[in-house]
Amino acid sequence: MTTQNEFRIEIVFDKRDDGRFHIHSASVPGLHLAGIDLDALRADVEPVVKDLLWFNKKIIVDSVRWIPSLDDIVDKLKAPAGTETFVVKVKDAA
Repeated sequence: MTTQNEFRIEIVFDKRDDGRFHIHSASVPGLHLAGIDLDALRADVEPVVKDLLWFNKKIIVDSVRWIPSLDDIVDKLKAPAGTETFVVKVKDAA
């Protein structure tokens, strides 16, 4: 279910064979987070998405609804290597 000011972006979470993670998105220009500490990347991804949407598109983000939850995404990434794309619903401040 989407609300009136909510829109969809796709964020790709890559788990590389060398154990590093890469978070990027064609929907959010400039989003490139990478490293081996998944918990640090998890803490950074939402504020970075909000900042980039503001700086690139002048969209003030009120809240981010992760589908599935960001915790579920992190749990899945801790499993064997692979790439997952997740939908994120972003609500702008009307």
